[in-house]
Formats: sequence, C-alpha cells, structure tokens
Amino acid sequence: MEKSMFKYSDFYGFFTKYSLLDNYGFFNGFKSRIIYKILPEYIDSASFEKHILSCKADGLSPTDISNSIDFEKLNYALLKEDLNHSITLLSSKVIAVGLDKNIKYKLQGLNLDINVFTKLSQYCADIDDTNKTDINKLIDEIKVLFQNFRKQKDSFGTSIQLTYKTRLLEKYLQRLRLLTQLYYDTRNRQTWTELINDYITEYSNHRSLTNYFKYHFDLVLLQIVNHTSKKGEKYIAKTQKEYLSFLKKSMLGGAVICIFALIKIYIDGFYNSILQDAFLFSINYALCFIVVKMLGGLIATKQPAKTASTISKFVDKNDNLKVDNTKDVVNIIRNTSSSQFISFIGNVSVALPLAIVLFLAINMFTGISLVDSYKIKVLKSELSVLNFINLYYAAIAGVFLSLSGFISGIVDNKMVFSKAGNRLRASKFMNLFFVVDNADRISNAIENNTGAFVGNVCLGFFLGSAFLVSELLSIPFDIRHIAFSASYVGVLIGSEGISLQEFYLCFLGIWMIGFINFFVSFLITLTITLKSRGITTQQLKDSSKGLLTALLKNPISFIYFKKATA
Repeated sequence: MEKSMFKYSDFYGFFTKYSLLDNYGFFNGFKSRIIYKILPEYIDSASFEKHILSCKADGLSPTDISNSIDFEKLNYALLKEDLNHSITLLSSKVIAVGLDKNIKYKLQGLNLDINVFTKLSQYCADIDDTNKTDINKLIDEIKVLFQNFRKQKDSFGTSIQLTYKTRLLEKYLQRLRLLTQLYYDTRNRQTWTELINDYITEYSNHRSLTNYFKYHFDLVLLQIVNHTSKKGEKYIAKTQKEYLSFLKKSMLGGAVICIFALIKIYIDGFYNSILQDAFLFSINYALCFIVVKMLGGLIATKQPAKTASTISKFVDKNDNLKVDNTKDVVNIIRNTSSSQFISFIGNVSVALPLAIVLFLAINMFTGISLVDSYKIKVLKSELSVLNFINLYYAAIAGVFLSLSGFISGIVDNKMVFSKAGNRLRASKFMNLFFVVDNADRISNAIENNTGAFVGNVCLGFFLGSAFLVSELLSIPFDIRHIAFSASYVGVLIGSEGISLQEFYLCFLGIWMIGFINFFVSFLITLTITLKSRGITTQQLKDSSKGLLTALLKNPISFIYFKKATA
C-alpha cells in the first residue's frame, strides 16, 4: 500500500526523540520500559512519526517510506524551523557531554582541545551563514577527539556512566551530521531514508528490555576489560630477553607454589570438618598467590585472564570496533603463546623436583609423613591422564582463573577512576603518621596493587572452597591446577608410592590439566573482551586464516621465542 505525505504539523519528534540522552540510571531506564510495555506513549496523528509507524505497520521499508514523500506538498517553512531547533538541541547535547565537569577535566588533563565544542555551538547557531563542509569537518574533529579520549582511558579509569555517555555521543554526532545534510538539501531521499531507518530501529530497541539488558551488560564488560588489557601487556614477551625473564620469574613462582602445595597436603592430613578445610585451603591458596606477586614471580595459569584482554586490544588497536591489522594479531598471539609456554615450563620444572627434595627433607628431619597409603591412592587418581574427570575439574579452575582476572580489573579501574591514590595522600591519617615521601609511596602502592590483591584473595577462596559444592550438593565439582598438581607428583615420587608407568600417566596428566587451565581461562576472557569491543564473527574468521597459516608455516615460533615479532 502506497502512502503520500501531506502537510504534517510536527517533524521535531522524528528528528530528536531517539537522539536524546536518557537521564542515566539503570533502574530508571528499566522502569520506563516496563511502563511503555503496559501503556504505550501517545503519538500525535499529525506528526511525521505517526506517518512512519503507519507505513511500517503496512509493511513498507524505510526506502519505500522515503519515496512516499511528496516534496511538492512539503511545508518547508515548518520543516526548516523544526530542523533548526533540532540541530540546536542536538549540538547542545554534544556540548553538554563534552563540557561535563568530569569529562572536561579529563580532556584537559590529556591536552585535548575542548574549544571545538564552543565552535560547534557557534556554527549551529549561525547555520545559514555556515558552510556545510565546515560543520562536517568540525563533527569529524570531535569524533577524533573522543577516539583519542577513549584510547587514553587507562590513565584516568572509566565508569559505566562515562562509557555510556561517550558511546551515545557518537550517535549524537552521526544524527547531527544527517540533520545538517538535510538542512542544506531537504530533498535528499538518501538522508531521509537513513533518518527513517534509524527511527524505526530505535523505536524497537527503545522499548526492548532484552536490548536494554544486553547493552548495559556490554558496558559492564567493557568497563572490566579496559584495565585488564593494560595489566596483561607485561605478561607477553616482546623480546628474547623478556622471554628468558619469564622463565626465571615462573621458576620462582613454581618454588613458592611447591611450598604451599605441601602445606595444603599437611592441612588435609588433620581431617578437619569440610568448612574448616575450605577456609584453611582458601587462605593457603590466597597467601600463595599473594606471596608470588610480592616476590615478583609468575603463575602461568594466571596469565591468560590478562593476556586475552590485551590481545583484544591489539585486535582493535584503533578502538573502532574492527580488526585493524591481521599481521599484528598473529604476532601478538604468537608472543602470547610462547610466553605462556615458557611460564608453564618454569612452574613445573621447579615445583616437581623441589617437592621431592622438601618431602624427603621433612621426612628426614621431622619424621612427619605427609601422605599415607590412602592419600597416595587419591593423589594418583587426581593426577592420572586416564581419569578424565580431572579435565573437567581443570576446566572449573580455568573459569575461576578468568573470573578472578575480571574482579582484579574491576577493582583496578575503580581505584584509578575514583583517584584513590590522590585521596589517600590528602587524608588526615596519612599526613598525621607519614612524611610526604612515604605517604606518596604508600598511596601509590595501594592504588596500584589493590586490584591484584583482591583478585588473588578471591581466586584463593574460589579454588580452596570449590569442593564444598560437591560435598553439599552431591555433584562432581572440584578444581585441578597445573603447578599444584606438579608438586603432588613430586610428593608421590618422594614417598616412593608411584611406579614408572604411573609416573608417565601423572606427568602427562599435569600437562593436560595445564592446557585445560589455560584454554578455558583464555577462551572465556578473549570471548568476553572481543564481545565488549563489538568484533564480528566474520572479522575473526579473516584473522583466523592468517593465524592458521602462520601456525602451519612455523609452529615452533608459538612455543619458542627467537626474536621480536611484534
């Protein structure tokens, strides 16, 4: 059914309704959408919005609706007036975001020019005396300004509200460009089609609870991964010197883990209640991870949750929601893989033999036997590659490793965004008990390390208490961790409770556990970080082809670092 457009009395709602910033607040937005579900808003029959919705109900496409406009019967005086008001309002919204106190100070702190907002106000106010090219150029300058702003967000942190505003500002600018194009050429059917298509899309999305939840979930994900990606860069070797440094640090991490693995076996020998064991195991794990961090060691399985976020940052280096350079993606994944491999080697190569030495030393000097025949049997079952449930348990550990990485990222971001270091320095407590230099050092240490500390504590309680799910719900639920498992193999060797064949099965088992730890943690983190950046499946397929080619040509380069490739 074809419709023709006569002298409608209102275009303003069509131009501006879905380009306005909602009063931010998750529950406010949720409540308004519930109300619209029950009581749809009233749209005046004389408005152009009503015409669009009527045509849409008849099955017409945005192009068909645009073609139905009869320019000869259009009220140009009314159209120009509504366009002028809409452009003025929308430019004011752009300026309000750009000159918002929190954003303005951050832009100035990054030495970014904020005078473009004043210029935009002048251009839009004098649109009849302004060249169309000048307005488009200014809109592009503001887009670039906020692209640079987002790229440097690691220096000031971010929040859901800040991310929400800066994302919406892109929509404002796009709508402002279309409205100015229409102002200078009111008969441009392509511009009308784009505006009508945007209106129909937003009309559906603005009432959808599903899209509302999805959008806010994506904002939360983006907030989490912003700082995780920055932390992850130091876990990827870019030179052979860094590669060898990772080996040394992971060997130190393996030594610390071995000690705490033996403590865990010792605690388990007291046969406490399950709640007591869960608490003691959790504290033991948490202390282990904190001590490794304090000593500067590396735990291989903790790297994926951070390096995956960094890879997503390299995939979308220009922060434009696209795969920017396939070669860079291949190189960063190659470096990540080799860094991860050498970290596994370092952890296991020290944890296993040191466990033998410490077990024999404890037995010799104290007479304490950490394991009995029953415990030996349990350990062999928990490590054997033939016991496939261990791979499931290793996957559970991978989920916890990924989750703790996200928690660490959340806390890191909150510390930076809230300027926790500066606030601590200004507190009366710091000024009362510490001189200025010490106060600065302590404040910086708290701001920089709180995220890692909270993440380590959370991971410790996740791993130490996991078995409670199995005990309370009678379902198989536990964890397996490569470095702790390697220490347990050393205990079995020291106790002479393992044959050569069983050793092979357990040794292969710990590598399978490590692979699952890495794969699950890495996959979860990478999937979520790519989702938060809006990377499409097709873009990933294109990058995967280059990755597969590089892997087939030189697989050794993915485990051994010869020279810098990124």
